[in-house]
Amino acid sequence: MKVGFIGLGNAGGKLAGSLLRNGFDLTVLDLDNSLVNEFIDRGASSSNSPREMAELCDVVITCLPSPKACSEVMESEDGVIAGLKEGKIWLEMSTTDEAEIRRIGAIVESTGALPIDCPCLVVVIEQILEIFQFLLVVKERHSIKPCRFLQQWEDESFIQVIWEQHQH
Repeated sequence: MKVGFIGLGNAGGKLAGSLLRNGFDLTVLDLDNSLVNEFIDRGASSSNSPREMAELCDVVITCLPSPKACSEVMESEDGVIAGLKEGKIWLEMSTTDEAEIRRIGAIVESTGALPIDCPCLVVVIEQILEIFQFLLVVKERHSIKPCRFLQQWEDESFIQVIWEQHQH
């Protein structure tokens, strides 16, 4: 599975670094080229735009500092949404609000991709991506349509939400 990560700041840099250390095929993008170059030196790839990243990767993770930054990265002419298609996943970990996530999530869904709002938890990101890998295999073997928009799962584990969506 190819994972794209946009936003290598304080939180994003740690999350992306964890993915890289755990052997994920990682492509990164940030406004600060020195941060991107640090990841390239450690084995990551980079993309020229959010759109290119979405076209190349199975999962695109955004970890950005504001709703405005998230909207620009997702909705610009060369943004993530322009490169999404059915079967892709957008995992949102930015500092933003619920209304904005719902709005952008609906646009992502219209491309056939799966939007997922995820709190910024370093400890679970590898588990989340392992679940995605498993679901992609299951989907390919059994023609299962991906689950719809997931959100506000603070009281349940992520695995329970995924399985509830796929048991029906």
